[in-house]
Amino acid sequence: MKNFIKFGIDFWVYALMGGRRYYVWLGFLCLIMLPMFLGTYLQLVNGMIVTNYNDQVSWGLYEAQFIFLVGVAAASVTVVFPSYVYHHKKLKEIVVIGEMLAISAVFMVLLFIVAHMNRPDRFWHMMPVVGIFNWPGSMLTWDVIVINGYLTLNLIAAFYYLFKKYTGRELNKAFYMPLVYVSIAWALSIHTVTAFLINTLPARPMWFQSMMPIKFITTAFAAGPSMIIVAFLIIRKNTKLNVADEALDLLSQIVTWCLGIAIFLSLSEVVTELYLSTEHSFSLQYLMFGKHGFYSLVIWYWTSVVLLIAAFIILLIPKLRRDHSFWLPLGCVLTFAGVWIDKGMGLVVPAFIPTPIGEFSEYTPSAIEIINTAGYWAAGLFVFTVLSKGSIGVLLGEVRLSEAWAPGLLSQRVKRGEALNKTLPAIILCISALIAGPAYAKEPRPADEPAECFESREAYSTVEKKEIKPGVTNVKCSKTTHAVLWFGDPLNLTEPIGPMPVEGAYSNEEAVVKPRTKQLKYFLPCTSCHNGKMVPYPASKKPRQLMMHQDIVPDSLSLQHGRGAFWCLDCHNPTNRDTLINHKGEPVSFNQPQKLCGKCHGEVYGDWRVGVHGKRIGQWAKGGKKRWWVCTECHNPHMVQTKRFQPIKPEPAPEYPRTRTKADYEKAHEAELVSKTAEAAEVHK
Repeated sequence: MKNFIKFGIDFWVYALMGGRRYYVWLGFLCLIMLPMFLGTYLQLVNGMIVTNYNDQVSWGLYEAQFIFLVGVAAASVTVVFPSYVYHHKKLKEIVVIGEMLAISAVFMVLLFIVAHMNRPDRFWHMMPVVGIFNWPGSMLTWDVIVINGYLTLNLIAAFYYLFKKYTGRELNKAFYMPLVYVSIAWALSIHTVTAFLINTLPARPMWFQSMMPIKFITTAFAAGPSMIIVAFLIIRKNTKLNVADEALDLLSQIVTWCLGIAIFLSLSEVVTELYLSTEHSFSLQYLMFGKHGFYSLVIWYWTSVVLLIAAFIILLIPKLRRDHSFWLPLGCVLTFAGVWIDKGMGLVVPAFIPTPIGEFSEYTPSAIEIINTAGYWAAGLFVFTVLSKGSIGVLLGEVRLSEAWAPGLLSQRVKRGEALNKTLPAIILCISALIAGPAYAKEPRPADEPAECFESREAYSTVEKKEIKPGVTNVKCSKTTHAVLWFGDPLNLTEPIGPMPVEGAYSNEEAVVKPRTKQLKYFLPCTSCHNGKMVPYPASKKPRQLMMHQDIVPDSLSLQHGRGAFWCLDCHNPTNRDTLINHKGEPVSFNQPQKLCGKCHGEVYGDWRVGVHGKRIGQWAKGGKKRWWVCTECHNPHMVQTKRFQPIKPEPAPEYPRTRTKADYEKAHEAELVSKTAEAAEVHK
């Protein structure tokens, strides 16, 4: 244990020491991480509303990084496998750097998962025994197992190897080699299971194909080794660690052939989907050429195509591939960027567009998503840099065990004060970034949220928004229409909606509404004046000019409802003004205006009744309240023709069945169905 503590201290002290360029690089990464802390804090406080995810596109930039980085982590096997199975001597000398990349990549994977979870405090739900670990039925739990298992295997294998190097002792091969062989198989499993996570979703046709796992592996073995090669070239240039040309040549060949296979698989997918176009090809058509005026991902796709083909041409030519000063790093960077697009925005987002019911809703990342993504990448690169630096010290023998109790590196190489002075700038910068984000973060009020809104009758009832108790305002305003959505607690002081044909598996008592009479401007009640004496009952329903309530209806003879077909007493009870009246003369409560409105607006009323039109909130559980919004909470009955909600642009019409371009088939089918129905009726007679 004493030697292990000394190893930990020496490793991290060496890892945080370096020259000016080293600290400039770490400082640059810390500066990128600084806004990440603020962005993550805002996302945790405000929820996913700060992102551009929506009901149609629920996966985006975060998941794109998750899928790509799982492949980068798995690609460490391209270093481990030749080292221990084929005993490639030059790769075995630096194999631990590949394992450090795997650790850093999985670290970033977990960051992006937590970002998308949005509630990391609920992670315990997926912990075995403690939560509901739906295994083996859930593919997501398989992914949790393989990713965390792979991280554990690499941590144990890499640091066990370094610890033995540090102490100068031989590896216990009976312990170490099984660990290596298991990690090799496990590396293939993490990306295969991730592929199964998406390609077992039949509602996403772009993913629903058996080719997806092999495409994941080939792209992983193209992008991952590309990053390892670039890292090796940087290490060779800036440290004393020997990275042999033989190691680079082997990895570059792996990149070349895996990239070629990946391009071939992509070409096969394009030909298969577009040669005889079906509804399954809509996502690919949208990605490649755009569809129905939506084309935000087209530039991403063709950029990826150009990058990958250019990289493949460079790497395919042996003379260029062996040029380690320019052409090899260029080919690797192009491969990495092309695969990042192809497996990221080019794979995740278009699978959601169109939706299973044909909706088109484009997605572009928000500023918070971009800031967080850059920050998580910077955090991962920071971890990889520090881990690689410490590993290089062990491999070079500059970090080794000393006989004295004092940490070996400090006693052999530098004074304690010198180490502190060299490591202090990077430490202070990172700690400042960690503290400054939450310190300056405040929960913002959306810029478009109105300070006051109208209560269905904009002309005469404007409500100022105030906080009545912590976290609860007197009124909730719509950001879109500036109309009242609800008053105070939406379920407080509600009452049962009463007998009516309510659809759903719940009783009438569970469906509740907020009493409307308290929100009416002149309800004292109305019969206080309209009692037949102070204000006589009208002799008839014949329209006439009114001198009262002109703030509600400026001209009673030009009522903006029904296009002149209705007048006040067609809706208001002439003898009991505390109620409305329907076309049959039956009284209707102000709390249930839908009973009146539904007499004319039957189709909309039917939609409202089943929950398609209007708004509802509440509790799913049986016995809980279901809050309904009635017609006049959103629409002004006196100005419905001039003051109504701006109609939302409809989604594009559904696509015709494959091979059809007109509706003739549907018309013919309908005629055929009518004919068969008539024949069946004749037979029945």
